[in-house]
Amino acid sequence: MKLWSFVYGEQSQEKEWVTRMARIGLVRVDDRLIHGQVVTTWINQTQSNRIVIVDDELVKNEFLTSVFAMAAPKGLPVEVKSADQFAKEWVKNGLGSGTALVLFRNIPTLKLAYEKGFNFDHVQIAGIASGSGRKLVFKAIALSQQDASTLKKLNEKGVDIVFQSMPEERGANLQSIINKFFKDLT
Repeated sequence: MKLWSFVYGEQSQEKEWVTRMARIGLVRVDDRLIHGQVVTTWINQTQSNRIVIVDDELVKNEFLTSVFAMAAPKGLPVEVKSADQFAKEWVKNGLGSGTALVLFRNIPTLKLAYEKGFNFDHVQIAGIASGSGRKLVFKAIALSQQDASTLKKLNEKGVDIVFQSMPEERGANLQSIINKFFKDLT
């Protein structure tokens, strides 16, 4: 997907099209956000030079935002954005340049960003804690019926969905998870 922005030359007033778009190293749902696996493995694996956390609650909490920024490797920028702000920036300029590791705390926020214009084609589901109304479906990943339904709808729109925590482990695809744990969605 290419995004274009319109730029006018200052002297000639000629119209020039310029491509601006960050490379997305990885889109990941992990309720822990920045932690050891992200810092030691996925940043290097994806060659990301910045982390973008998309979370409507965290963006309002300056203290926790600074804690997550300190958890990243020294010199690696961490940006925290609401789903709305993130999607608008994506549509406007593709998040600029560089390679971004994009982290979501939960599936509803992932869905919201997608609906607002962040049309990714691959997402890694990596860590969602168990709780009331959730089933443990793969390693440390628990889904609710609503989460599974949302992921299925994203998959039907062409999004590849993989359940995987670490690069060296074999992941599972969404269909295998649905077939085993959410048969009513098949």
